Amino acid sequence: MKEAALSLLVGYVGLKFALYSAWCYFGSKWCFSPKSVAQALGLGLIRLVIGVVLGFAIGRALGMSGHHDVTSFGSSLLLVYIGGLIPVRWFEWWIMESLASSNPRPPFFTLNRKSLTFRLVGIAVSFLADAPMWGLTVLAMGIC
Repeated sequence: MKEAALSLLVGYVGLKFALYSAWCYFGSKWCFSPKSVAQALGLGLIRLVIGVVLGFAIGRALGMSGHHDVTSFGSSLLLVYIGGLIPVRWFEWWIMESLASSNPRPPFFTLNRKSLTFRLVGIAVSFLADAPMWGLTVLAMGIC
């Protein structure tokens, strides 16, 4: 059982790293200046670490660090998850924009089309990368 859980965790982290790296590569190419594959992999790793650190901090703050039953949130869990993470992910992808673009201090709130594209698609990629976790959560809660 532990081996299966470890395999799922490694796969989940690998998927997130691959998706973040891919968006850092293509997103910087379309929105800013092209990055090499090595640079995109480095940015993907930075994004993964930012997500782990902030995710753990938020999980601890919400009391969801694995010591409590997530089913207590009931049907509002998805709403709390999406609504709470949009501003966090905006912040994460703002950091990534500052690293991927030639502007080391992009405005936090922007109407610039390239900045918006990079951040909003980045947020979508972040949620997409969480899809396997949601599938496991649904199974664990016995919804299916």
